[in-house]
Amino acid sequence: MAQDTEHFPLLVAAMMSNQRSSWENGTAAQALLEYTQFIHRNPKQTTLPTLSTDPMVYLYGMVHDAVLRRDSQGRLGTRLNGDDSGSGDGSTWDSACIGPVLWFVIQHLDGDAHGPGEKAEWFIEAFEDMMTYLLEKAPTMNMPKHQLKQSNLPDGCDTSVISHTTDRPQLWIDGVYMGPPFMAAYALWSLQRSQALSIGKIKDKLLEVAHNFNNLVLQSHSSTPRTWQTILNSSLDQTALYFFCLQFPTGLLGHVYDCSMRCLLDQPLPPGIYGRDSWGTGNGWAVGGVLRLYNILHQFFLQISPHEPSLLQEFKEWLALEATKQRFKVVNENLLDALNGILSHHKEAEADGLFHNVIDEPDTFTETNLAQMVSATIYRLLYLYRDDHILADCLPKVDEEWKGKVLKKAECLRNAARRKVDKWGFVRGACSSPRFDRQGTSTEAQAWAVLMEVARADYLQGMDSKSK
Repeated sequence: MAQDTEHFPLLVAAMMSNQRSSWENGTAAQALLEYTQFIHRNPKQTTLPTLSTDPMVYLYGMVHDAVLRRDSQGRLGTRLNGDDSGSGDGSTWDSACIGPVLWFVIQHLDGDAHGPGEKAEWFIEAFEDMMTYLLEKAPTMNMPKHQLKQSNLPDGCDTSVISHTTDRPQLWIDGVYMGPPFMAAYALWSLQRSQALSIGKIKDKLLEVAHNFNNLVLQSHSSTPRTWQTILNSSLDQTALYFFCLQFPTGLLGHVYDCSMRCLLDQPLPPGIYGRDSWGTGNGWAVGGVLRLYNILHQFFLQISPHEPSLLQEFKEWLALEATKQRFKVVNENLLDALNGILSHHKEAEADGLFHNVIDEPDTFTETNLAQMVSATIYRLLYLYRDDHILADCLPKVDEEWKGKVLKKAECLRNAARRKVDKWGFVRGACSSPRFDRQGTSTEAQAWAVLMEVARADYLQGMDSKSK
């Protein structure tokens, strides 16, 4: 497998030059976070070029601005032009997208002031406020008992699903990438602070803050006490419930489910809102969101396993619970159905090896970003199969033939997307911001190009280490 990554710094430069909404900032930050984690694990790697600027500088800056621009309800990065209400951003989940990066930055702060009145506690407070918003203030849809039973989730699962939008309860498939990974990151951070651990560069002052939060128990809409275990359960439950409401028997997913009408929205709809149509980028958010969540669990394992046996034991005990295994089983079935459904519409010889904007409607324009999203998802999944031990029993059960087949698909999709990168580093032909109804460019396409290359580098690095 050729490396062919000389364009990587240009992808990052183009991504960082774009104006970004809350979810775009979060996705771009996630791309840089995964690059940072890859470099830290593999300091002598040669698969990806080294960026001229330390990516931690970008991560701190992006998180800093998201915290600075949080609205009066606690949503990160939603205040625009001095509007404290964040009315320019109508999503609950989008503002949570940067949460896993915020967690990473918190762990690498030293507790000292970074500016007038700014200390590590400022970032921690923002992390808390975002979680409190999701559990106490965000609109939800109650799930009928018969639907919860049909979802195959275990007893004690979430009985309501958090809306993606603030003005009218709706489930947008994009939310699978934005929200549940934040919940997982928050839950694991809660586990860390319950043990009062010194992780990364957290100093005594920050540990004191962690101790102060030890007895904190958040309350959900249903007044159910929330511990790190129940919040981690919710990250899987919310993922599964979104799939339950939006996934077709073919494995493909619709875009928007209306909670008041209890159905997928029908056309005609405003540009960029696809209703019951299987929008390619939306399906990419779904499969990519599952692997983002799994990778957060994996990175946590890598972080704690050499140093914190008691913390590792608590994590293992949660993974070993039958209810946890059932949650993973449901999400894994959703993931495999979606991946197989998407790939069934991929024709290598047609449309430059790309998908159509609406996956199963060949009259819609061809689009670049879904190829990147699916490719990144496959590389990340195959990397976890190679590299992970603690999650081994939680990953989808597939055979070697399936792994080989999807690896070939990932390479084909990457090559097709790679051909769409111009001399400026922009990914062309993506479903374009700001309306997402035509070909063009977008921050998310830039971010997914980076995520794809990092996931592939992780996979290749894992292959090299296994062969030695």
